[in-house]
Amino acid sequence: MSSYLTLADIASKLHSLEDIEKSLQKLIAEIQAAKKIGETWLQTRDESTYTEIKEFLVGRTSEILQTCFSVGSQSINQSSETTTLQTVEDGESATVSAYEDFLCIQTCQSYAPCVENCTHIIGQHEQVITEDNVVDVQKHLADCTKNPGHSKFIPVDSFSVDHLPEPRRNSYLHAYIKSLANLTVKVSVTLASPQRPKFWPGTDVPYFLYAMRGSRHLRTGSGRVSNVSHHIDITCPCQNCFSSNDWNSEWWEVEVLTAANLVFDNVEASHTTVRLFYDNEDSPDVTLCGDARVGWININKDKCLLKFVTCDDRLGGKIQEALKHYESVEKLLYENYRDIYSGDQRFMWIVSHPHGGSKQISLGTWKYNYSVASEYKLIYTTCTCPGSSGAPIKGVRYRLNVHSGCLKSGLSYSCLT
Repeated sequence: MSSYLTLADIASKLHSLEDIEKSLQKLIAEIQAAKKIGETWLQTRDESTYTEIKEFLVGRTSEILQTCFSVGSQSINQSSETTTLQTVEDGESATVSAYEDFLCIQTCQSYAPCVENCTHIIGQHEQVITEDNVVDVQKHLADCTKNPGHSKFIPVDSFSVDHLPEPRRNSYLHAYIKSLANLTVKVSVTLASPQRPKFWPGTDVPYFLYAMRGSRHLRTGSGRVSNVSHHIDITCPCQNCFSSNDWNSEWWEVEVLTAANLVFDNVEASHTTVRLFYDNEDSPDVTLCGDARVGWININKDKCLLKFVTCDDRLGGKIQEALKHYESVEKLLYENYRDIYSGDQRFMWIVSHPHGGSKQISLGTWKYNYSVASEYKLIYTTCTCPGSSGAPIKGVRYRLNVHSGCLKSGLSYSCLT
């Protein structure tokens, strides 16, 4: 006897087909995501091999099929992926599983919507925050648990070519790092803007210092002089000239690049001071303050450009000479150090003001890139501490960037490129 499908049967089967179509679309998206990670490896990891990438893609595809789909006779039931990625390091390179530092605990996805009050793992920005507007550097150094003893930080005054790893012991590279250090500044902020958002844009990840909006705690980090403009026969706009009615017609505009987590907007910029040439505890107190404004800011990239004004002829000239020297040394480096792109390309260095003290140089190794859309953050072993946010970070194979923070694994990460 032949049987006929009822309307209810047909509706049920159509519903099942819709479920299957949705499930297949998700499967395709997951496979494409895995493929993208493999392509990223090819672009960014010298130590990756085709075999390694193939094994990852095959394993990941199998994992997707096992965790996302359970195929029955007429339907597909999706199950939530609960596998937590584990951090794995081989001493010199990190696998994709090390991305756990940037993943949400609940979803194992980066920047993904999550349950309310989810604890995200996105790294910790490195600022020194004090209530009494005074940084007790020695106390912070003594209490430091991240890098006890600071043995891997090198005072800029004592940094020599012998501190460089043997394959990189080159006078041009040493001179370049010293010239970069000369442009590094300590950044101090005395107000947290009331405009700091609750979440990072487009996410439910809590934005740094949202709970401290309006507070006048002293926060310190680092930055770098990135440009100097000399103005002649134009009235100086600084507060000193405005207050005294004695207008100077020669002045300098100094640009400082730092992290947006440190200086968020013009409100914070107006309460920001930078200390220059702070090489040791006996260095004179040379500062720019009071006339700062934001040139531009990119919250997603975590970068901020500050603009300061000074009509101090000696200071403006000294900063300008320091920048010219850096540019000439950088040119000499790439013209004369022909082996810079040979051998191990993972060497990195950073210059910062850890714990708000005098500037220090630290040397380390690039580990991997953490991709965000079409951009990425550098992940590295180079030592940092509170006070390092906003510092210049540079690698042999990467252009100059800005340090953002550290991860629970102990590694550090840059702002987005």
